[in-house]
Amino acid sequence: MKGGYLLLFAGILASLWALAGPVVYKWVDKNGEVHYSGRPHPGAVRVELGAASVVNFKIPPKYKTIRSAAQPKALPHYRIRILAPVNGTTLRPADYRVRVNVSINPALRPGTRLNYALDGKAVRVGAMATTLTLTRVYRGTHVLTVVARGPKGEALGRAQSTFYIQRHSILFRRRHRPGPPPANG
Repeated sequence: MKGGYLLLFAGILASLWALAGPVVYKWVDKNGEVHYSGRPHPGAVRVELGAASVVNFKIPPKYKTIRSAAQPKALPHYRIRILAPVNGTTLRPADYRVRVNVSINPALRPGTRLNYALDGKAVRVGAMATTLTLTRVYRGTHVLTVVARGPKGEALGRAQSTFYIQRHSILFRRRHRPGPPPANG
């Protein structure tokens, strides 16, 4: 029982010592630099620290977030895949047309639309269709971008495909070249 009281007394003493705050000593070394430490050094002076400052801060009402049941549910993030033209494909269309086919999951919700862009220029905005035919797609490297946009214009999903159009130049048409002359004989 005697040990229990001693332990209780030691605990109370330790908590009072902790409430008193840290002890800090200040001293100047031979090079003139000022040092602070929790242990006393020769020539050190005890520094009295004041009580810790407590600052009460209230957030202005205009910055508080309002959470209510009236807020709409978050719009889904769409997974868009460009099925055609496949990324990295080389195409050789005879009529300068490229067929685009897109897969989107989950299905588009009301108010959500697809925007198609070829080489950074919009070719179809506000579409619900997942198929499209691009016209006048000439020789070279092209980047197709499909973005799902919500009712307020926020991007909810995106896919990109780089494809190549290869057309033989009319300058290098094969010309009929006569074979070697017949042998006389």
